[in-house]
Amino acid sequence: LAAPSQARYLPTASQWSTACRAVVERIFCAAGADDTSYDGPASRLSATALSKLLDAEMHFSATRCAAALPAAKELYARSLPPQYTREEHNARAAVAEEHLKKSACGAA
Repeated sequence: LAAPSQARYLPTASQWSTACRAVVERIFCAAGADDTSYDGPASRLSATALSKLLDAEMHFSATRCAAALPAAKELYARSLPPQYTREEHNARAAVAEEHLKKSACGAA
């Protein structure tokens, strides 16, 4: 086994994403600029699609939040009277916020 000081370095997901973007820009954008006939698979992907593929952390977090938000809204609105006090609003908002924290917050 290697000593801890000699252990291999593993990048974080953000560092990996940044490196992948740089590689894609360098390879595909440079190839497209020099060779106008290039029609590889990457040339068919939009910038949004590439970003979505390369930024997995953000996509995961956004998807998780989108799934948790309807449940939080339902918790807030459950048995909601037509008129209610500021205290009632604050209590319901706290319950909905707690649900979002438990359901949507993660490593990303």
